[in-house]
Amino acid sequence: MKKRILVISIVIMLTISMISCQTADILTGEATLDKDWDLMLESASNTTVNLYLTQSDEEMRAWFSSKLYKHLSENFGITLNVRILSYDEIEYTLERDSLNENKDGDIDLLVLRDDEFRRLKDQMYLYPEISDKVPNLMENINLLDSDVGTEHGYPLEGFAIPFGREQFVLMFDEDELEIYPTSTDELLSFLKDNPETFTYPNPVLDETGGEFIRTVVFERLGQETLNSLLDENLTEAQIEELLMPAINYLKELDTYVLKNDGQYFTSIEGVDEQFKNGSLFFSMTQDFSYATDAINNEVYPDGAKAFIFESGTIMDTLYFAVPMNASNKTGSIVTINEMLSIPLQLDKYIPSNWGQLPILDLNLMPEADAESFAKASVKRNTTRVEELANARYYELPVEIKSIINGLWEQHINQ
Repeated sequence: MKKRILVISIVIMLTISMISCQTADILTGEATLDKDWDLMLESASNTTVNLYLTQSDEEMRAWFSSKLYKHLSENFGITLNVRILSYDEIEYTLERDSLNENKDGDIDLLVLRDDEFRRLKDQMYLYPEISDKVPNLMENINLLDSDVGTEHGYPLEGFAIPFGREQFVLMFDEDELEIYPTSTDELLSFLKDNPETFTYPNPVLDETGGEFIRTVVFERLGQETLNSLLDENLTEAQIEELLMPAINYLKELDTYVLKNDGQYFTSIEGVDEQFKNGSLFFSMTQDFSYATDAINNEVYPDGAKAFIFESGTIMDTLYFAVPMNASNKTGSIVTINEMLSIPLQLDKYIPSNWGQLPILDLNLMPEADAESFAKASVKRNTTRVEELANARYYELPVEIKSIINGLWEQHINQ
């Protein structure tokens, strides 16, 4: 009898030891095993997640540090530390950890944009297959959307997960103008009658200017030519030839735009200042709710209103990624999963909270949840998510963006 009890005790101890080792392995970064979600939650409970942003976006930092912090703390006991570190410093830190075989890194979760993901993935600094471990990705996201599977045309392959979008919008003062241009043709026609009432910042120096000229590229080229543009077998000369209709349009537009001592404004802030003082009829931004914030802060006239071209405007996507040597992979994965939940996506969409577009597909969620986005407190001067979702262009590969900027420099910014 004693022998039987001893055997049972040993089996129990071994079982407990195996479960403890599995949980410890996840937390120390040795491996994230294929576990059911309950065990993942158990491993993440009462841990700390160090989230790093590569850009000092104050609205993003504030929302993460307040709304997301509170949500994770109350529901999972997770403490979220939000820190800002330049991309170069993050890359250096991950490189140093890799060289020193540091498996207990300080960076648990990263917010990446543009080509940051590609560079880290190519250097094998990111943990693979995290998308397989996030239930809300499968439930709430349209997996067929281009930016869900690729980042600027570069395959994610499970190394990153999108959590939010930004979309280029233009703005005008409807107390000054009864109508606004809804296409690039209408914009040019308007400027011929009203020269120097519109401009955009140097796209090589300012990303908002870049989004404007890429929006022009999409509309002037059309979908068939754009599909040809993405052919990997094209030479740079062939790509340039396909882009010339858009470049020629920008060259004609150049005749009528407002300049600063003969030069394009170096930043969107310079353009926006001209709009505020009434020298320009239009401004532009990557933030769909910017007009609302500017009116609330009494720097924009009450009649300021955002709009987009009927065919669409450029949209950009933000991604989460987990470093290969993250100390708390399960905490990071739980954090990502919560960010893809309907309540948090709705909360960050409301301009007074953050004002960032959801990554969710409203057509895939229950009708009641979709209606909550339609009823969200978004002012009349803000272009709503439904309109933006139906008129958006996915960002171009980094190489093509570079070619567009080069052609702009050569043919327009002479």
